[in-house]
Amino acid sequence: MSIDDDYKMDEDYEVAASSMLTIHPDIIRDHIITRLDGPTLAVLSCVSSTHFNNLSYQHALWEDMCTSMWPSARDPIVGGIVSTFSSGYRWLFYNCYPRCY
Repeated sequence: MSIDDDYKMDEDYEVAASSMLTIHPDIIRDHIITRLDGPTLAVLSCVSSTHFNNLSYQHALWEDMCTSMWPSARDPIVGGIVSTFSSGYRWLFYNCYPRCY
């Protein structure tokens, strides 16, 4: 790979990233982020873009992720316990998959 190829890849990445930011946040939230798996969502919460970072911190996303992976998390007793955690279901997921962060 030459320096020109590296530059071209950087350019392509910047174009793709800026194109994602032109998509309405509701579309990203409702149709893209909700289809991500947990580790990918965890990575998204670490990106430098405030836009993606804020979207990935939504409580409902993590609750849906955890209850789909662990049906027992739907139990009201479990929900009550998880609600005492500072980051709720996001905390639960991160502690079950510590390699994600």
